[in-house]
Amino acid sequence: MIVSVVIAAAASMPQLSATPFPAVVGQPVVVTVGEAGNRLRDVEVRVELPDRVVEVVGRTGADGQLEFVPRLEGRHLFAADLAGVRNVTPLEVLPPRRRWLLGVVTVPLGLALLWAQLRPRRQPSTRST
Repeated sequence: MIVSVVIAAAASMPQLSATPFPAVVGQPVVVTVGEAGNRLRDVEVRVELPDRVVEVVGRTGADGQLEFVPRLEGRHLFAADLAGVRNVTPLEVLPPRRRWLLGVVTVPLGLALLWAQLRPRRQPSTRST
């Protein structure tokens, strides 16, 4: 009985979420605001950046979502006031991935393997003496 009351109460509470987790600098993050399975529109969302500066991200649209593109790496805290309660969700933002090193290593290796497969193979001579 108590478990079902707790689950029902948790399902009806306002919720704030940010995806993807973890995020990457320069890649969009979607912040979603909802309550009891319904998304809430026109809710102001703020973010506390890693350098402790608080910015207003904007207001949720008709779909209850808002897009944010992080500029700094580190922990971001998104906050929204829902029904007089401050809801907060953390988001870890990682530095952008550097894939050029992988390309520098794998492209020459791939070309070398291709060359080895395409070059004509010499047949050993079968002269009898």
